[in-house]
Amino acid sequence: MTLGALEYKRHAQRPILGTHSLASPRSTVSIQVPEQELLSEEYAALRFALIDTDEVLGALLPGDPRAMLAEMPLEDTFGGREWGHGTVHVDVIDPKGNMVAATPSGAWIKSSEVVANLGFPLGTRLMTFYLGPEHHPKLRLTSAPRTTISHSLATFKEQPWMVFGSMGGDQQDQWQLQFFLNCVLFKMTVQEAIEAPKLSSDHFPGFFAPHDRFPNKVRIEPRVSRGIIDILRRRGHAVEIAAEWSEGYLLAAAIDPKRDVLEAGCDPRRWKGEIFPATAMCW
Repeated sequence: MTLGALEYKRHAQRPILGTHSLASPRSTVSIQVPEQELLSEEYAALRFALIDTDEVLGALLPGDPRAMLAEMPLEDTFGGREWGHGTVHVDVIDPKGNMVAATPSGAWIKSSEVVANLGFPLGTRLMTFYLGPEHHPKLRLTSAPRTTISHSLATFKEQPWMVFGSMGGDQQDQWQLQFFLNCVLFKMTVQEAIEAPKLSSDHFPGFFAPHDRFPNKVRIEPRVSRGIIDILRRRGHAVEIAAEWSEGYLLAAAIDPKRDVLEAGCDPRRWKGEIFPATAMCW
């Protein structure tokens, strides 16, 4: 992993994940996600301009795609633990090339408490609503809670190419982005992209209560060179050296678009594998 690639991954994730902090205290209607604006080249350019690999900023810096602002006004934003095991991920490709990525999760007993005097438990992901009125994902009619579940399907020339995903709470998008870039930009095989060194951040408010955040914190596997880690620290990153083979728990299956060969990979990272053994099978 080169310093340049690591820095851009780290900094580019911040504006993206900062968008999770969108808030509109004045809004009382169901939220419409501005998909076209979020994915537009104009908004991407505005957010890209915020990346400075020479300086670490402690702010969240969520953007405002509706207003085409690189940074959302402070009055419309809000500020920000670890989670237990519970999520799994499955990727399947059948002989006809149909693909499915699934990440079953949620509604485990300890976080789906029974509502007193009513006799029914919180449903899947209902426990992730905010109870404060100032946040977008607040408990109200017509609203759906934010979720970390991000099972993914990628296409190549408008044809299904690859399904992939991971468990891991707020780390899911972070690990998957690194895996995907390894495949697309660095031309790694599925298994190489899974096993490559990974990192993750708690810079933004956590998905689960109490929604803590740890500004500038980045966990990185020790296989990344000491020189790169030292440079990150000098630039202001609060680097935590993670345990060997601990950042990520990815699964993926793909059809090679040039050779029409099925490829599958699973993560050998041990500490999660002790809870949910990972397996890749082809036949």
